[in-house]
Amino acid sequence: MLELSNTNGAYALHLVHLVFHEAGHVIFQFFGEVMGVLGGSLLQVLMPLIWFVAARFWGRDAFAGALCLWLMGHSLVDVAPYINDARSLQLVLIGGVTGREVEGHDWEFLLTHWNVLSKDVVIS
Repeated sequence: MLELSNTNGAYALHLVHLVFHEAGHVIFQFFGEVMGVLGGSLLQVLMPLIWFVAARFWGRDAFAGALCLWLMGHSLVDVAPYINDARSLQLVLIGGVTGREVEGHDWEFLLTHWNVLSKDVVIS
C-alpha cells in the first residue's frame, strides 16, 4: 500500500489514501497495538464509507455516494498489494526502504499475529 511508484496510474489517489492510512495509526493506537497497526488500513477503507453515508443519506446525493463507494473500492485495491507483500517484504515503504530493511510492515505484523502469514496472497 505504501509503495511510492506509480505502477497503477493512480498515484494521486494513493496519496489521498495514505493520509487517512497514517491518521488511522494515530487514532486507533489508543485501542492497543494490534488496532493501532490495523487502524491504518481500517481508516483508509472506512473514510470513503463514512463519506458515502453522509453523501447518500444525509446529503441525499446518489452520485456523490456512488463516487464514495468507488473510492472505497479503490482503497481496497490500494491495500491489497501491501497485504500481498507480507512475506516477501519487497514493497518500498514511505520512508524509502523495504519491509526487509526495517522490521517488517503493518500486514506482516498483523498476519503473523493472527497466524495466517502463509495466506497473505490469498487474503490480498
